[in-house]
Amino acid sequence: MYSALANALGGDADPALIKELPDGVVIDLTGSEPRVIYEERLLGLDESLPSRPSRVAVRCFDIIGALMIGIVAAPVALACAVLVRITSRGPVIYGSPRHGHRGTTFDALKFRSMRTNGDEILTAHFAENPDAQREYAENFKLKVDPRITSVGNILRKSSLDELPQLLNVVRGEMSLVGPRPKLLNEAERYGPALPTVLRVKPGLTGKWQTSGRSNLGFAERIILDVEYATTRTLAEDVKICLKTAVQMLRPGQHGAY
Repeated sequence: MYSALANALGGDADPALIKELPDGVVIDLTGSEPRVIYEERLLGLDESLPSRPSRVAVRCFDIIGALMIGIVAAPVALACAVLVRITSRGPVIYGSPRHGHRGTTFDALKFRSMRTNGDEILTAHFAENPDAQREYAENFKLKVDPRITSVGNILRKSSLDELPQLLNVVRGEMSLVGPRPKLLNEAERYGPALPTVLRVKPGLTGKWQTSGRSNLGFAERIILDVEYATTRTLAEDVKICLKTAVQMLRPGQHGAY
């Protein structure tokens, strides 16, 4: 397979910079931007094939897990809501438009962690800090984001800002485990990998969150998302959930910002 890839990439590709994944997905890291390449067999993938694990098992796991977490976390969620309300102006919970399962869109719910005039703040910040603008263009995140409130900073580092997404899980818009929901302007960078990633519902947690999170480069995020979407098992979902619980007990130590 590598010889075919080398020809497609101009014949001089470095094998160390090519990541081959299941279902014929290949990530090429030889250029300045990651490229996703497919073998022909992936292009003819039968969309009617049952998911791994079955949809029924995943849905039961999602509903039972979301309800159990919601009951346990209810006092914490209430405290978060009160803190957001009394420390800054704006709604307690907001919905961010995201790409969902098989090309649908939905509003991913979060406790508000930013100031309501965030766009103005970000524009002024970029004008004074060109490096920050390049960082945001590359990763869609900033390690030092002037839009985030003091309470929002704590919520983000502890991942508590995402507790409202349990409602997205109950609604069936998300799963407990899956690729992170893609921003509408972020998804285009996935190129031909996007349909593969969207074969499964986006998740409240996933391989990205338990493998370095925002410390990872964009190409690494694509690799993890494609790996998960093409090799999913219920046992892995349980493992990721347990690993996420452990990491939440160590806020700020797993790349969340």
